[in-house]
Amino acid sequence: AFEPVSLNEILAKAINTSSILLQTRGIRLDLKPGDIPVTKADPVQISQVIDNLIQNAIHALEGTRDSLLIIESGLKGKEIEISVTDNGTGIPDSVVRKIFDPFFTTKPGGSGIGLVLSREIAEAHGGTLDAASVEHGEFQLVLPCVQNA
Repeated sequence: AFEPVSLNEILAKAINTSSILLQTRGIRLDLKPGDIPVTKADPVQISQVIDNLIQNAIHALEGTRDSLLIIESGLKGKEIEISVTDNGTGIPDSVVRKIFDPFFTTKPGGSGIGLVLSREIAEAHGGTLDAASVEHGEFQLVLPCVQNA
């Protein structure tokens, strides 16, 4: 159910949930929360999207030296942008067109529904989820800023 939520609080909770995994894998976290207003969203669904993007980044950083995960939020016009970027090997050309296809996965034991479901959730919120940079493994979630809906 849509309710007023702080996306920065959702980000903080998702990071807290993943903190042990980040620490044990030696992944540095650079969190850059912007000044974003409370918006109307389904907190459970948005948490699911953020968690999925963080888990994907952690997976992408396997075997990367000096691994870094950058999570930023900010307001651009009437939209809230959240980006999750890793300094892993990026998204290979052979894969980039398929990453939002149902059941496509590069993870052993993966289901291939994480990004598909995440994109569907973003779209149900009137937003988008895209790979913003294939070289740097950057995903960008853009949601409309709805304050009085």
